[in-house]
Amino acid sequence: MNEQKEKRSFEYVNYMFRPKKQIERKIIIEILQELKKEIPLSKYLYIGFGSIYYYDFILFHKILNMNNLLSIDDKSTKKRFEFNRPYDFISFENKISTDFLSEYDWKQNSALWLDYDDKLKDIVLSDIKIITKNCKKKDFLIITLNAYCEKYWSKRNQARENFYREFGTYVSQKCKDKKYYTPKNFPLLLQDVIINYLMTMSEYGDIRFYKLFSFRYQDRSPMFTIGGIFDDNEELWNKDWSNKFISTTEEIKDINVPILTYCEKFYIDSHIEKLKREIEKIEYKNKESDRSLIEGKMTEKINKALPFELGSFYDLKNYIEFYRYYPQYYEGII
Repeated sequence: MNEQKEKRSFEYVNYMFRPKKQIERKIIIEILQELKKEIPLSKYLYIGFGSIYYYDFILFHKILNMNNLLSIDDKSTKKRFEFNRPYDFISFENKISTDFLSEYDWKQNSALWLDYDDKLKDIVLSDIKIITKNCKKKDFLIITLNAYCEKYWSKRNQARENFYREFGTYVSQKCKDKKYYTPKNFPLLLQDVIINYLMTMSEYGDIRFYKLFSFRYQDRSPMFTIGGIFDDNEELWNKDWSNKFISTTEEIKDINVPILTYCEKFYIDSHIEKLKREIEKIEYKNKESDRSLIEGKMTEKINKALPFELGSFYDLKNYIEFYRYYPQYYEGII
């Protein structure tokens, strides 16, 4: 009997059907669109990990009009990656990201999305170091990492010790508190390490990294994304942004939406203002009573306004926050 080879992430799940990831992609593209007056993104080189699905490449081309696109992957299935390119002008480099970034000439402006499947590792910091030392003014960097944190204390203490042994140099004093190495707060710890590492690597240069957004979500594994721009001043960072998902502070936006049927989604969309008012009314009454209603009571109240039940009051509230980006999938016969 042949040994079963370990599957890669793109063989476990179709990257096109991850609703929270898709919401994140759309928000990031909307943020970049807001910069089109200041930055000629269509002339940038987009560098990412396209896998065999290339979904972000398709969106960056169609919506941001980017035609210079390059995907990196070190897996052995080179023919499969090349075969699945949706456009023949997408370049493919069958290399480890660190090797590619070390050899790249950095002559033109770039937008890089290093969308790692794994947790924070030395290779991530190596990639960040190369980018920080070579990037140009107004280059973009987005980093996605697996944000899994041990749930059980018996294993978590050792994992925490290992993490601080490896990355503790770049952890701020306040983030050394044990509460940060928990499933809830671990993305804040990852963000702290990455930002501090970026600051250290750019300490003696003219350009520094300015955070514009960060997200956490979970389709399969818990994930964390941080993105921003390299610049020599705070002008763009401090601009009057209209996008509500811009976060230049340590705040991380949660993308946490329920799974809805088509009929449920259609109903909520067609009554969206009414349901917003209902949510505000429940929250106002909750605040006025000077006590927090338990979630179950809030859920009961919101379900009275719906012709179907949701599991939580926050399912509706979260959906309404992200409804413009929420994907709907259909099966079709081709």
